[in-house]
Amino acid sequence: MSSLVQTHSRSGPWYLADHAALDFINTVAQVDGQPHDFFQTDDDVKTWFTQAGLNGLSDSTEYESGALLQEARQLRETIRRLVLHKKMVSGFILKS
Repeated sequence: MSSLVQTHSRSGPWYLADHAALDFINTVAQVDGQPHDFFQTDDDVKTWFTQAGLNGLSDSTEYESGALLQEARQLRETIRRLVLHKKMVSGFILKS
């Protein structure tokens, strides 16, 4: 694990991976046995990027309300599918 590992609050997303893309996927996590999406608003997405050290979002950037949230969720699902595909191709997923 990286020396730059960040902690989380009980209510916030976890930064556990050695790569921001994996932490991004982990913004949907099991909390008390139930899936929980830590992205509920555009501000949640902005906060995650700031806490992850990815400050590419400008406060002056204009977009429709909810657009950033929608794009972040789509990107997260794309990354999740790519990681799953890589695991399958590499043989990391055991088939029963």
